[in-house]
Amino acid sequence: MIIGILLAVLAALLLTAGYIAMNLALRRGKALDPRAEQTFQHGMYAKNGRLLYESSLALSDYPSEDIGIKSFDGLKLHGRLLPLENAKGTILLFHGYRSCGDGDFGCAVPLMRSLGYQVLIVDQRAHQQSEGRYITFGILERHDALSWAREMERRFGPEHPLVLDGISMGAATVLMATALPLPKSVRGIIADSGFSSPNAIIGSVIRRLHLPARPLLWLMDLWCRLLTGASLGEYSVPEAMAQCQIPVLFVHGKADSLVPWEMTRENYDACRSEKHLVLVDNAEHGESFLVDRVACEKAITDFLR
Repeated sequence: MIIGILLAVLAALLLTAGYIAMNLALRRGKALDPRAEQTFQHGMYAKNGRLLYESSLALSDYPSEDIGIKSFDGLKLHGRLLPLENAKGTILLFHGYRSCGDGDFGCAVPLMRSLGYQVLIVDQRAHQQSEGRYITFGILERHDALSWAREMERRFGPEHPLVLDGISMGAATVLMATALPLPKSVRGIIADSGFSSPNAIIGSVIRRLHLPARPLLWLMDLWCRLLTGASLGEYSVPEAMAQCQIPVLFVHGKADSLVPWEMTRENYDACRSEKHLVLVDNAEHGESFLVDRVACEKAITDFLR
């Protein structure tokens, strides 16, 4: 009797711990204001805050169109198109975890437009103006990338080239989306600082906090399946890359302390399509374009052309 009660209490404690960990990692965060300077003074943006703020603010100067679509599971998703007359194609931008497209891509958008490409800045599910309560590190988001690609093909036609570009979690999103029936108009993928799988990156963070990764991952996944219908372990980037037929440009900073650059190497090695790899020394997470702009601009320019 006593043993049974103790086991029940232990199970309840474990389930509670898993639920708390799942909410800390997967529940949507506070929306960011890309027009407020204080947004870029803290956390992931702080190191390059002034530059990122000014580049984000500059996006306001471009004409824009808000676009809404429905996800495969009924969420309202939001994106903002920055149209360009006689555009050669459209680059769909997928931001990182608890981030925003203006902050993540503000510095790169002028280059893309100068090369003749308009851009669609996507709010990933459970971020910014898109609906959703939980983030799934690319598992459900890859289906949203498919929906956005189909919407852009519907708008601009099958001959209008599309490129999916993601950073951090956005990179995992677009890389895993390559295993889905993307429109033939998707001609390329750009993946910056991507991880190899949700479990790999979450486990890496848990271990850095000196917590037991395996039981926490299992408990978090249990709650994720109950609340979202998706498992964090159901798919990975290398699995998608093993059947990828779309050219991919991989970029990663070798000083990345959040997502080890070796994860991009793993993704690159698994890729079976045309592929290119740019590794930037002394670049932290998502900083490659800022640390070695010359190399990154050349790689993006060559890839798009």
